[in-house]
Amino acid sequence: MKNFFVILLSLAMIFSLGCDSQKPANNETNKNNNEEEHGHHHHEAGAHGGNILDSGGTLHVEFVHDQDAGKVSLYILGGDGKTPQNISSAPRINLKTSDGPKQLKTQKVGDNASHYEVSDSALKSHLHGRIAIDFEGKRFNLDIETSHGDHAGHDDHVGHDDHDHGHGHDHPESAISHTQWTEKCEWFVELETPEVGKAAGFAAHVTLLQDFTPAKQGSFSAQATSGSQTASTSANSPARDGIYTPKITFPTAGKWNLKLTYKNGSVSDSIEYEIEVHEAGKVPHEEEEEGNAISFLKEQQWKIPFATVWSKENKVPASAVVKQNGKTFIYVQLDGESFEKREVKVSSQGDWVEISEGLQGKERVVSKGAAQIK
Repeated sequence: MKNFFVILLSLAMIFSLGCDSQKPANNETNKNNNEEEHGHHHHEAGAHGGNILDSGGTLHVEFVHDQDAGKVSLYILGGDGKTPQNISSAPRINLKTSDGPKQLKTQKVGDNASHYEVSDSALKSHLHGRIAIDFEGKRFNLDIETSHGDHAGHDDHVGHDDHDHGHGHDHPESAISHTQWTEKCEWFVELETPEVGKAAGFAAHVTLLQDFTPAKQGSFSAQATSGSQTASTSANSPARDGIYTPKITFPTAGKWNLKLTYKNGSVSDSIEYEIEVHEAGKVPHEEEEEGNAISFLKEQQWKIPFATVWSKENKVPASAVVKQNGKTFIYVQLDGESFEKREVKVSSQGDWVEISEGLQGKERVVSKGAAQIK
């Protein structure tokens, strides 16, 4: 009998430990909480039946799409994802349609500066594009993509991952954008348009060309020079995978040479280019250009098998060629997150195919993942 009770006690202890092992450790709990505070995905529905899109913690937007009515409603919320947040200008919805890019400007509903709506025939089908919101000197671009047959926003999602419900990609209201490829990295760098005495924030996207993955560790530094003047900043690690976000302050206006360096163990890479620093309060206003470029964010590229290469001698990899409706296309990369769908004529076959029409000299083309760019 004594042995029987010992066995029962042992089984009880094992069961208890097994249950406890399913609970996250304290540090894992904190990690999850921190990720939500820094703008990772919210999966719950909003108060009006739409989905909550997260700009990265600063703003949230409840996105409601009534496909039958051709209408979108936006409810601007604060960092907690619940409290209405007033903004000073109406959000815009930039859509990619079969007829080309289309921009819709929303209208404030009554006197409520946190509720905006827009109706248009283009909203009577599935949507692919961005919501652009200006708030506190920054521009937040939230990607939207809805499936065929969505109603009232319930199956809306962003990007190309069906489980994502609103990862925002924030951009400064006015920024200098620079893309450059080395043998080791693709650099897609956005720097808030610099003015004297004001800290300008980087959004430096570093992609490792060995496998086209984001730099998940390693340091970033920026060294700026103009005559005898200097300015610098650095970050020991990315703010999130692939993206470094330190700030830099310039003491004088004029032309500055900017040198950026990435280091991770034995891997070291750098680029240089020139920027213009403006007098305080004299940053020129630039209108957002509308064109045929297709937006495909680095965060989207990093989620799928993706690669780009330089064309050579009027040839591109066979994997770069996409056939649709009897026509042949390639996707040309214009900068880090912009692409152009180009109709081409193929005149010879092989691992590298010769392009007789459509290629404009040496261009960066998508060699893997082109079918995912929409």
